[in-house]
Amino acid sequence: EVAFTGGFGAVDEFLEAWYEIAARVQGPVVADWEALFRRLWRSRLTRYASPQGPRLALPEARVAEPYDAGVSGRVMSGRGYRYQAIRHSLYARVHQSRQRLWLCTPYFVPTFSLRRRLVRAARRGVDVRLLLPGAKHDHPGVRYAGQRFYHSLLKAGVRIFEFQPTFIHAKFALADDWVSLGSCNFDHWNLHWNLEANQEVEDAAFANDVRELFERNFAASDEVDAQAWAARPWWQRAREWVYGALDGLVTRLK
Repeated sequence: EVAFTGGFGAVDEFLEAWYEIAARVQGPVVADWEALFRRLWRSRLTRYASPQGPRLALPEARVAEPYDAGVSGRVMSGRGYRYQAIRHSLYARVHQSRQRLWLCTPYFVPTFSLRRRLVRAARRGVDVRLLLPGAKHDHPGVRYAGQRFYHSLLKAGVRIFEFQPTFIHAKFALADDWVSLGSCNFDHWNLHWNLEANQEVEDAAFANDVRELFERNFAASDEVDAQAWAARPWWQRAREWVYGALDGLVTRLK
C-alpha cells in the first residue's frame, strides 16, 4: 500500500550528518514500485544466480487499481544503457519548461546534453537554478570537477546556489508543475550507467510545496556571483582542471 523513495541510505551515517529528501507514496502507483522491485529482485544485474542457492519467493503481485482521481504520477527508472527512461523524461521536461527549472543534485558532473539544455532554457527566459553542495561534501573532488562548468552556466543566466548547513544529498527537480524525486543524481553516471528510480508527479499543489522547499534551501545557501567567480584565483582554476581531467578519464574508461 505504501512505497518510499529518495536519496537516503539505510545506514547510521545518513541520519543526522546529511540533508536528505524522501517521498512517501500511496495509491495505484505503488504497484509500479512493486513491479520494479520484482524485476530487480529477479535480475542477474542485482542477484547472483546459483542453481544450488536458495530462491526466496516474493508475495503474490498485486493488481494495480485503475486511476480515477488524485495526483497524477508515474515511476521512472534507468538501467544504464539498457534503459534510459529517467534521462529521456528529464531532457523532455527541460525542453518543455516555460517558467522555472530548478534542480538539486549532490554530484554535479552533468552530461554535455544536460548542460546544453540548461543553457538553452536560461536563454529563452526560464528561471533556471541549481542547488548544489557547498564545501561540506563527501567527495570534494566531484565538486571541484563540476565547478569547471560554472562559468558557462552563469554566463547564460543560470543561478547556482551552494548549500551551507551540511552536505546536501537530496536529488529532486522541479519544472513548472512537474516534479521528479528519487535516487537519480542527474549526472553522467546515473543517467547512463547506474540502476536508478524516481517518482514523477505532475500536480500544481505538489509542485508548489516543492517550490517552497527549494526556496527554504536557497535561503540557506550562498549564491555564486558571476563576477566573483570569473575573478577566482589561478589555483582554484587549476584544481577544477585537474579533477575535471580525472573525471573525463574515468568516464572514458567506464
